[in-house]
Amino acid sequence: MIHQSHIVARYAETDMMGVIHHSVYPIWAEVARTEQMQSTGFTYSEAESSGIMLPVTDIRFQYKAPIFYENKVVINCAITQLDNRRVKIDYEICVDDKVCCIGYTKHIFMNASTRKSMRLDNEVLEKFKKNCHPDFEKLSS
Repeated sequence: MIHQSHIVARYAETDMMGVIHHSVYPIWAEVARTEQMQSTGFTYSEAESSGIMLPVTDIRFQYKAPIFYENKVVINCAITQLDNRRVKIDYEICVDDKVCCIGYTKHIFMNASTRKSMRLDNEVLEKFKKNCHPDFEKLSS
């Protein structure tokens, strides 16, 4: 499933040229990723309270066109790679159906107590699979 989030670009997110600053895109990706998890019925809070953390191990964004203050931004995201140890989420950030940025984040599943990587059990893995869409991959590793 491809999840869609909506944001209106805020003035505080712009640089001196009036363009959304490059540091904002990972934050928008986190908004989309959080909403995506909520849509599966398994939130970040629930994952953490069950002892699962998802630290970012790799992040990459490629900027195609600028986004400006007050633009209505659509962030499409989907899990494109998944196993019981790691997940890759791809993003497509658009304004008026124009792709302005593509990218991905990679995460490992980590045990909150030991701070070591872990394997998800099948029940939790199935929850993540609800947002799996391998054909959505926008930026290869």
